[in-house]
Amino acid sequence: MRAFLAEPEFLQFQRDRRSHWDGVAERFGGRRRAAKYYHHRLEDVFRFLVRPGLRILEVGCGEGDLIAALQPGFGVGIDFSSAMIEVAKRRHDSVFFVQADAHALPMDTTFDVIILSDLLNDVWEVQTVLDEVSRLCGPHTRVLVNSYNRLWEPLLAIADRLNLARPNLYQNWLTVEDLENLLYLSELETIRTWPEILWPLNTPLLASFCNRFLCRFWPFHHLALTHLLVARPIPREIEPDDPMISVIVPTRNEAGNIPEIFKRMPEFSLPLEVIFVEGHSQDGTLDEIKRVCEKYSDIHNVKYTVQDGKGKGDAVRKGFAMA
Repeated sequence: MRAFLAEPEFLQFQRDRRSHWDGVAERFGGRRRAAKYYHHRLEDVFRFLVRPGLRILEVGCGEGDLIAALQPGFGVGIDFSSAMIEVAKRRHDSVFFVQADAHALPMDTTFDVIILSDLLNDVWEVQTVLDEVSRLCGPHTRVLVNSYNRLWEPLLAIADRLNLARPNLYQNWLTVEDLENLLYLSELETIRTWPEILWPLNTPLLASFCNRFLCRFWPFHHLALTHLLVARPIPREIEPDDPMISVIVPTRNEAGNIPEIFKRMPEFSLPLEVIFVEGHSQDGTLDEIKRVCEKYSDIHNVKYTVQDGKGKGDAVRKGFAMA
């Protein structure tokens, strides 16, 4: 347990945040107002990145629209606002929603995809949240993060005052480089980044031109509202087991030669593995292999199999696969 989770400052921060988002959920009840196009655009981007049917976790899921749009085979949405979770449960019965704190995720299973959408701007300790996410990653998990561009801070503040977007409390304004470094400290490596949403309003033609084309080019990509990052667990070097010598023995109609294999086998300084691959013999070769394997099983690691195809090449490939 992280020590700061019991500190008065953190607890007050969480109470303020929870009260704020409970109020947003009760006030808007799932309606997105001017931000509707922004969220629909994000859903399109995430659908392009994530195929249906995967195990997906979204931390900071809000009303659950994003994770539901991805059609997970098993989906879990986590948010610390009880009002948001209630809205999500009413809107999407295909996803399992849990009220919990991102700083202490209440699970120990792994997921194919973990999503942090507009979350890291709004947490107390970014590194702790990423450590929790890393804990739930398998070797092939992808972590998808999007975070507001700090250049939009004044414009978003104006939008809040004009009631054109949902109100936000004080935010963590993180650059792409900040996020990459924090991910790395949590043993997650960034494999791709790109800007999204230069024009966050549903303006025909203009929105499509700005968001699909213009924001990809300099200098406009610096002005995009949000940046997306795809990360994965840093591959760990696997400590090899004690080395072993594998001897592959393709055989077909060689019953008379099988007993001589171990008599002629030279001495090796490393453990020995002998793999017989039998090729549908007609002279009892397979029975002889079984007898020899049983005889020498206390001395060597011996295995046998019957090849699926035909020919020596097929037998050797099957032996290599077993080695």
